[in-house]
Amino acid sequence: MKQSAKQNILTFLRSDFGVYHGAQLQRQEFKNRNGSNATGDTIKRRLNELVIEEKIHVNYKNGQAYF
Repeated sequence: MKQSAKQNILTFLRSDFGVYHGAQLQRQEFKNRNGSNATGDTIKRRLNELVIEEKIHVNYKNGQAYF
């Protein structure tokens, strides 16, 4: 079964222990279940959902989000 963009983002962040600027993640190519690329807005929403679910953490520096 194909993974959702949300699951792809979570897998990516858990596989690399780096810290990423939110805009950098929005420019990544994460796939939706239907095989299309997730848009930057979709990625931003999924990142926020993952933070609310406490699966990832966000830190803010000078108003910029780092995941």
